[in-house]
Amino acid sequence: MINFDEESDDPRTVSLVRHGRYEVRLVELQRKLQTGTKQLWLELFDHHHQRTIDSYGGRNLVDITAAAETLCSNAKTLSESTK
Repeated sequence: MINFDEESDDPRTVSLVRHGRYEVRLVELQRKLQTGTKQLWLELFDHHHQRTIDSYGGRNLVDITAAAETLCSNAKTLSESTK
C-alpha cells in the first residue's frame, strides 16, 4: 500500500509498469495547481526521448482505472514495436 503524506504539497509519483523504455506513472498533483482538491494524473513516459507521450487525469482511482489499463497496454505495444 502506498502512503501519501496528507500535509505535503509535493507531487508524488509511482511507477505502475515499465515495458522497455516506456513507463506508466501515477502522479498525485499538488493542491496549489488545482482548486484545492488533489487530482491523480497518469502519464505514459518515453525514457529514450525523456518526454510524456500520453496522459490522463481524474479525481480518484475509479476515474482513471480504464485509462491506466489502456496506457499500460500501449506501453507494452510500443515496447514490442521498438525491439
